[in-house]
Amino acid sequence: MTQPSTDSPSEDTAKIVDLMRKDRTVMVGTVLTDGSIQSRPMSVQTVEDDGTLWFFAHDDGPLAEQLTSHPQVNVAFADSDHWVSLAGTARLEHSSAKIDELWDSTTDAFFPDGKETPGLTLIEVSPDSAEYWDQPGGGVGALYNFVKAKVTGGTYDGGTSGSTEL
Repeated sequence: MTQPSTDSPSEDTAKIVDLMRKDRTVMVGTVLTDGSIQSRPMSVQTVEDDGTLWFFAHDDGPLAEQLTSHPQVNVAFADSDHWVSLAGTARLEHSSAKIDELWDSTTDAFFPDGKETPGLTLIEVSPDSAEYWDQPGGGVGALYNFVKAKVTGGTYDGGTSGSTEL
């Protein structure tokens, strides 16, 4: 893998946001009261330009309880050609205007009572920092670079990476 990006923070932020917008299902890691970490798959509703993430959830479940007692989270994005790990702070948001803004037809699959679902809430994750790895060409590109390094005696180039405070 090449050295971490030396791009300006705004360039890294734009790259990270672009990569995050390619994925809908992510793993959200929360801290339990005993200090252990639990991760669960969730669907990202939207990724804002500054990296803020929005999710729909229930405000009466274990996730809401975990976020209330320990709001720090990790959100992991993964695909065949890129990965993003975002550290942030989560909060519950009950604004009906924001629910209306973010609601779409796919959300009905998770909340069959629609916007009237009892306990429906949003989770807003404000990003603190993020790290990304980008491998153009996915597995095929990685394999090509690996074979190239072995044949030429060069160093494996696994794509680019970078990190930034958001």
